Amino acid sequence: LSIAAGATFVARTTTFHAKQASEILKKAIEHKGFSVVEYMSQCPTHFGRKNRQGDAARMMERYKEITTPIGSKAKRENPELIERGIFLQEERPEYCEQYDKIIEKAAKEQ
Repeated sequence: LSIAAGATFVARTTTFHAKQASEILKKAIEHKGFSVVEYMSQCPTHFGRKNRQGDAARMMERYKEITTPIGSKAKRENPELIERGIFLQEERPEYCEQYDKIIEKAAKEQ
């Protein structure tokens, strides 16, 4: 959905993978253009309690069990695993810059 909406940086990470999350968030912030990062985080106060998923620490550790790096062998062996990492990172003309050029061109033509 993010890619279809025009994002040029799309990634997913979890609270368990703190180092990866930090690196991804830094790249997303530094990326010129539309960035989307899905950050999977536990919710022990409602979801965890209602679904008997355990406390916050157990729910966070579960992200280690149910996720895998993009393109890993584990994903091929278990398609139900959720991939994490950078799905797309490309340079394209940034929307606001292109829009400013259109406005400037239109102003000159008047």
